[in-house]
Amino acid sequence: MYKLISKDGTKIAYDKAGQGPALIMVAGAFSYRKFPGQVQLANLLSSTSRSTTMTAAAAAIAETHSHMP
Repeated sequence: MYKLISKDGTKIAYDKAGQGPALIMVAGAFSYRKFPGQVQLANLLSSTSRSTTMTAAAAAIAETHSHMP
């Protein structure tokens, strides 16, 4: 897991897999970066791209303030 802080101070967690052209996947409103379907898709795409999964800002607040993996 990687972390960054946005300009407004929001902590955002993200994961990376693979190498190649960048592909950024943002989880939907009721999901987060470790949602099984999103992880599976990132792993499938990692053979041809550098897949980055992240959680949308509102959900990132909850994720970084809880004990989610």
